[in-house]
Amino acid sequence: MRPGVHNWEISDLPLLIPVGGMTGGIALCGLGASTMVWTGAAVFMVGIILSIWRKWPRVVFFFSGGLLGIAAWMVALPSRVETGTIDKFRGKLVSVYDYGVSQRVVVDMGGNRRIGVTVHDFPHKLEVGDSVEVRGLLLPAVAPVSVPYEADGSSFARNEMLSARCVVSEDDFRLIADASGMRKILNRLRDTVSEGIRHSGLRQETAAFLCAVLLGESDIEPEVRESFARSGLSHMLALSGTHVSTIAFMLAFILMPVEMAGGRKMRLVVTLVFLWGYAVLTGMSPSVVRAVTMASFLIVGKLSGRYPNPMNSLLGAAMLILLFRPSALFLAGFQLSFLAVAGILLAMPPVMAVLNDTRWGSKWGTRTLANVVLLPVVAVVATAPLSAWHFHYFPVWFLVANLPAAILLPVALCGGCLVAVAGVVGWHVSLLVRGMDWIYNVMELVAKVSGSLPGNMETADFYFPGWILVLIYGGMFLIWYGWRGGRKVYLINGGVMVVASVVVALAVRPVVPPDEWYVWGVNRGTALVWREGKDVVIFTDAASKYHPEIKEQAQVRLAGFLGRRRAELRDVVPVSILPERVGEHSFLWKDRDCRILFLMDKSDVGCLAQELEGGGYVIVSAGFKGDICDVASSYPRCCLVLSPSIPPVRRRKYARLLKESGRSYLLNLPPEASRYSPSTK
Repeated sequence: MRPGVHNWEISDLPLLIPVGGMTGGIALCGLGASTMVWTGAAVFMVGIILSIWRKWPRVVFFFSGGLLGIAAWMVALPSRVETGTIDKFRGKLVSVYDYGVSQRVVVDMGGNRRIGVTVHDFPHKLEVGDSVEVRGLLLPAVAPVSVPYEADGSSFARNEMLSARCVVSEDDFRLIADASGMRKILNRLRDTVSEGIRHSGLRQETAAFLCAVLLGESDIEPEVRESFARSGLSHMLALSGTHVSTIAFMLAFILMPVEMAGGRKMRLVVTLVFLWGYAVLTGMSPSVVRAVTMASFLIVGKLSGRYPNPMNSLLGAAMLILLFRPSALFLAGFQLSFLAVAGILLAMPPVMAVLNDTRWGSKWGTRTLANVVLLPVVAVVATAPLSAWHFHYFPVWFLVANLPAAILLPVALCGGCLVAVAGVVGWHVSLLVRGMDWIYNVMELVAKVSGSLPGNMETADFYFPGWILVLIYGGMFLIWYGWRGGRKVYLINGGVMVVASVVVALAVRPVVPPDEWYVWGVNRGTALVWREGKDVVIFTDAASKYHPEIKEQAQVRLAGFLGRRRAELRDVVPVSILPERVGEHSFLWKDRDCRILFLMDKSDVGCLAQELEGGGYVIVSAGFKGDICDVASSYPRCCLVLSPSIPPVRRRKYARLLKESGRSYLLNLPPEASRYSPSTK
């Protein structure tokens, strides 16, 4: 054993085993079917009984943790609601995501019933705690997919514990009352701080950056996020332990006179209260809660004269978060935050022990410089495989970017706090504002330069199955274990295991046909996705003013499809571009035995009655204002689709008439309408 290296045993980490069991129980609930969950609960119960009988205390803790994880998930599990019907409901907003042209909110109706609502063109900015009334068609929480690797919303539904979802326009969404009580105070405080930053004289880009790193707001331009991500600096735009520790340092500096006057415990208590207030103000994100919880353990330890094991504090933070929000286990931010801190706690002691053996290792400057350089390196190496699996890229030049960023970020946070205070009280601090603009310009320049250096991996280069992660982290554990104990065999085997896993990850490539097409459901209309080689075009009957919105949706929802095929979305075009015109205004898409008619005018109703006699799909689009029953009688063997492009009032009228006539209909093209090569299934 190297001198100075922490020799942690399982007995030193009493929370390790129950947290491991709890993680397994929650993973079983989130990824398995209901029968698997109940079977797992029965296995955990039997395991507890047998372990008590055999006097295996650690095994008892493991199975107890697993049962606790299942219980926490069951308590948070959403209640079922009836879907497929138009319903009116009320509730309070518990989550708000602003995308500009639309806002995505989660409405809590009470009784564990939570509805995910996407509202378009709503004129007011919604906030957590607002009371709303919604009228819309309730759909299953997880959307059916028709394009390979399309995002179906299952992650969002699981993380937010949704019972159902719906998409409405501003006419079907009503704000009843603003947030009240403590939530209103927090919203006002947050808005005041945000406005203070934005009206302080800072450039718009700098103000958006400070609001992101101090308050967790997300209105940074996509190009800036992409630049920071490619350079390995995306962690700077998300609230994390660095932000919390910087704020704690500022508090310690401000409260230094209190400590000098003998109020050490008072300073610690004030710091603890302020940190938890900051966590609540910023939305209780897992990374902030983790950092504040670990700081709380440290502060409580100082107050009681005991100093907790930092790894045990990390496990305690994980247990608390998972106990009250079990779905956080599946959040990329939760996984990366805990993995980065665990990597630092495990890897830094043996590395610093080696440094201590050198001539300059005991010098304060050497150790400080080593921490500045090595901390981001260790964190990035620990999270790189999981980050590549989640986000499909790896910043090769992360060290070049993180060295200056590690120095500038704390300065930016401290300066941002001062700018916020000055903006709130109305002071003009032009020198500080210019300094903050300069710091942001340097950080943005570092991100752009390091992200554009040769060797950075493209997004499409990192799509690999999750089981490879197990092999990579298994090899990394062997490397750490061999380095920690001086066992070269483990070092060599771990290195070979990691290299082989990375080679396999890079070599995995799906086999795809040269061209393919799929139907695709969007909120504004009906769409067809056509790929030829590396070019993708989307045909839609939605109004042209919604094409940019549809393209933005496609970049997100079809990212897996585009990335795995190394394709690029060229454009969103109207169905009038289709080569086969029917009548004056309608258009036909046909491929092999599939026929899809976009009916856009009442004068074109009977044009293809004979060709579609054997069946197909007739999409009634926005331009059609005729008799829907006439369409139904003209195409008796076809599946009628009421496109979302139809105005809501007319669409509901058509649905009522078809229902009264006993004719079935769909609200969008079903996935089975697609015809594609079996190799892509």
